[in-house]
Amino acid sequence: MGVMGVMGVMGAALSAVAPFSPATPALAVFSTITLVHQDLALAADAKLSISMRSDQEFAANNTVVVTAYRPIQSRSDLTNVIAGNLPRALDTLDLSSDAITTSDGVITLAIPTESTSRTVGALQLAQQGLYPVVVDVRSDSQVVAELITFVDRLPKVTDNQRGTLNVAVAVSLTAPPAIPDTTDSLSPAVVQQEVDLGAFPPSLPLSIAISPELLGRVDAATRDQLRQVFSKSLVLSQPRIPFDPSAAAAAGVGARFTQLLREGENAFGDTALSDRSVWWSTDVLTTAGASLLRDLGTRLIVLSPDNYTAASGSIGALTDTTQLIQTNLADNTSVPTMVLDPVMASRIETSDLEPERAALYATADLVATRDQLAAIAAPVTGHTMVLGLSQGGVPNPILLARIQAMASTTGAIEFGTLNGVERSTTTMLVDGLPLQIVLPATSKIDLASRFAALDKLNARAFTISGMLVDDPARPVRWSGTLEVLWSSALTDREVAATTTRLIGEFDAIIGAVSPRPAYAFTLSGRRTSIRIRIENTSEEPLKVLVRMSSNKLTFPKGDQLVTAEAKSITDVAIPVVARSNGSFPVTLEVLTPDGGSPIGNALFLKARVSALTGLAQLLTGGGLLVLLAWWARHMRATRRGRSNAETMHHHPATKPSDTPSTHDESSAIIADS
Repeated sequence: MGVMGVMGVMGAALSAVAPFSPATPALAVFSTITLVHQDLALAADAKLSISMRSDQEFAANNTVVVTAYRPIQSRSDLTNVIAGNLPRALDTLDLSSDAITTSDGVITLAIPTESTSRTVGALQLAQQGLYPVVVDVRSDSQVVAELITFVDRLPKVTDNQRGTLNVAVAVSLTAPPAIPDTTDSLSPAVVQQEVDLGAFPPSLPLSIAISPELLGRVDAATRDQLRQVFSKSLVLSQPRIPFDPSAAAAAGVGARFTQLLREGENAFGDTALSDRSVWWSTDVLTTAGASLLRDLGTRLIVLSPDNYTAASGSIGALTDTTQLIQTNLADNTSVPTMVLDPVMASRIETSDLEPERAALYATADLVATRDQLAAIAAPVTGHTMVLGLSQGGVPNPILLARIQAMASTTGAIEFGTLNGVERSTTTMLVDGLPLQIVLPATSKIDLASRFAALDKLNARAFTISGMLVDDPARPVRWSGTLEVLWSSALTDREVAATTTRLIGEFDAIIGAVSPRPAYAFTLSGRRTSIRIRIENTSEEPLKVLVRMSSNKLTFPKGDQLVTAEAKSITDVAIPVVARSNGSFPVTLEVLTPDGGSPIGNALFLKARVSALTGLAQLLTGGGLLVLLAWWARHMRATRRGRSNAETMHHHPATKPSDTPSTHDESSAIIADS
């Protein structure tokens, strides 16, 4: 079977627990031993120094017995030993009194070791390897206290034939963003994490996913400390405010996520140079969210153990967390993925161990992992382990610094950052094929309805901003508040409380302005001006748009922008041109300056036009004169015709004769004509 084929089944050994013979139970263990100081690495034939503290005073009749056990071969061996299940013992040494010193309650043991021979005065560690070592404190031959520790006996030859395991420490720091005009402050836990992050030594490179918004909420001293840490670390690009990419993809607002990501990168300023090639978050990531990240330049995704276990295709504890897996996307492509190591996460999260022993156990775990990989193919290359807290956050900087210090002397570990891991780390194979997973299809965070409501509220804020006179600060605050509400770190209740407050502000501004009632007005001419009264009950002047409309009137100036003075009634002159006489309705509307939103209800007025002036009156009077002149001519012509008829009737020439002649008939006809 090839090396990669072996790695396909190796994951179980990286986390499973193998059976061991239990340690012989102590007869009367009543003291607790605290490890104060010990280095994990030990050169051949060097003295092993262990400093410890007991909650019971070290009595004169106490003796110390040190036992070395068979070297462990895997991480599961290490877990068994820590649980008290020890392998076969190799050598035991009763320490002489001159090898034990006490000072201020600290007991220091100077334990001689040897590699080529076995003597009663030294503990034999014949070969290189990771040895379990048990220190028993005895009184009258009974064990009264016990300490389980480890020693990495280094090879005599300085060349590293086993190779090196690459280790990257992933740190995340986020918190709900500050909402303007609220008393929200950072929780004590977040403040402590900021302090812890600034306490990391520059010699330990970190891969840091920190919300850029937090940088504006720290004091100058903390910011300077963070700048020093950032200078030696990889700062991962993050949206300016916490914004889950899966929720953004589900709501169809990928463009908004992109904008916030770009703003987040700019927000670092000279504090750090961010890198968007790696995405590390404990939030549940969906396929659509991963696709969005890939489109934005992400080349490596780091999943928490829980998120990996929930993915389709996960093989759980059988996974080799020192290799890449592939996350399939909807377009039949994939993105390289690392899984945060769950065993190491539990070791650096453990709170019931003193820091020195926790660091020793964690470092021994890293060395055991390297040794396990080297047993398959040495030297170890192409393997990376990601260290971090399974739920995100900042690990104890003292603990991590001690782990780095211990590991640096073993030659087994090389600390680095996550950039380039997708190129330098091999991919895990199962049955000769890359291990592939499919992330969930739907996000647990549904923000679609929130985003729709915020879009409407943002449009309203823009509209009402136009009403303010010389007050640029308030629109900026409104805009900043609404942008913060996009954060997926805020609950629906927090968003609802803030939007209710904003709506109250908007309603108060709009509700302060109204037209005074006016039900009818009379126009005595074709062109005139009418006066409209606008009341403003607020303490500040407000701009509004006055609009009047009618089928029988025209308004030459159109809509008029008016400043309604504070706590007063403002008169507005509206030029009007009448198109005809009569009574008809007129609509009066008061709107926001952009004309987009009405302020109150429209008023319906009644206009009366009683007389027209100018050209219309001239045309009407001329028509009447023409009619009167025609009527006068008609009457004169009628009277003249009647008078002529009567005169002709009494004329002698028109009297009848007894026998009229032909000539007389013709004359009558002509006369009648």
